[in-house]
Amino acid sequence: MKWVRVFLLLMLAISIGLVASAQEGDDDGLDIETYDELQQSRTENGGFLLGDPDAPVTIIEFADYLCPACQRYHPTISEFIDTYVTTGEANFEYRFFPVIDQNFSPYLAAVTECAWDQDAFWGTYSLMYELASEQQIGNDILDVVIDTFDLDADALGECLATATQFEIDQQLGTELSVTGTPGMRVRVDGGPAGVLVMDGDLVMTGGFSPEMLAAFVESDDPATMISYEVGPQLLNEDFLPDTSLVSEDPCGAPCWNGITPGETAWEDAVAIIEADERLADVEVQSSPNAAQQAAFWSALDGDECCQMFSSIDGSVVDFLLVQTTPDMKFGDVVALYDEPQRLAFEIVTTITSGQIFAVTIFEDVPMIVYVFVAGEEGEISESSEVVGFAYISDELVEQLLADPTLLDWQGFATYAEYVGLDVEDADAPDAEATEEADE
Repeated sequence: MKWVRVFLLLMLAISIGLVASAQEGDDDGLDIETYDELQQSRTENGGFLLGDPDAPVTIIEFADYLCPACQRYHPTISEFIDTYVTTGEANFEYRFFPVIDQNFSPYLAAVTECAWDQDAFWGTYSLMYELASEQQIGNDILDVVIDTFDLDADALGECLATATQFEIDQQLGTELSVTGTPGMRVRVDGGPAGVLVMDGDLVMTGGFSPEMLAAFVESDDPATMISYEVGPQLLNEDFLPDTSLVSEDPCGAPCWNGITPGETAWEDAVAIIEADERLADVEVQSSPNAAQQAAFWSALDGDECCQMFSSIDGSVVDFLLVQTTPDMKFGDVVALYDEPQRLAFEIVTTITSGQIFAVTIFEDVPMIVYVFVAGEEGEISESSEVVGFAYISDELVEQLLADPTLLDWQGFATYAEYVGLDVEDADAPDAEATEEADE
């Protein structure tokens, strides 16, 4: 549902609000399922498997505890386990895919991985989701896990120094073109993982609905419902068909639909979204003390496209993200707002079409425009498709620009030319830089 690391640069700032919202608390009243009655094992490359390893089908989830969409989807997985894993009709494979916070998300994954050594993986997994859904995960999470399951603290600490399963899982997810969390894939008879096919369509993003899960598990021939060929995801016609960035209708950057980060009150912004007939499935989340707010919504009859956060004090919108259909050209953006000042690149997958996109940063607006570049030979040009944009408050853009990996904008050029530059003292892309990149 959300691109893999697509908005990682932004999430460094956004996650400050998400993690800061974690409150210390006990586990009284939490429903912690340990699944002790089910077989618990690991795959050859470390994936955590619940249920009979010889079950005919496997449902694989790539997820991040801090991901709100994963938290919302977790009850569906629990129901799936109760319905199909306990009967031996299927098993469930869990994979870490930390995307929300570059430090805290991997840490939570490592803590859970290390709990395996003391027979507490699935209990820790359950605890993490229970706490995350209540925004109760704080910096004391390690102590909470140790106390809850009476674990050996020294052994757990030693394990944390070498826990890298999340890196293996991220690589596997990339190979399978997982583009967000939750990301779902399937297996038949313990074979290779593939993409679920429903009614002739690849289910590339988001969690499987209960109906999809039932159809796959109960199929007479589930092997016919898997595809091992995946296609591009950045150019998505099911995102929001919004061209306001270049049409400036009803308003131009950094205003979208009457909402301006850093200015618009949170309650007013939510009212605007809920009244917009182009949008659907609006969901609003608040931290226990309302210090942070989050909202998610979809394009009408389309995919979840958009997010909005108030990560500073909960009263004003700080960040707004819109993932769009590829109906805008980057040249039109530059014509209106001049050229960006900084940029970075993200690689969505190097397994299929080598999708790469540029994260272009317009400091003065302030905004971020996500530009489709295609593969390693792709180019940022005037005709490059815009696949999304984000408007952010002045406070958050300052945090974003502190990232030392950002490159200075060097004009329209290829991905290879940009990555061949020295980050600190590059002048302009040239043939020599390209040769260095190729080497």
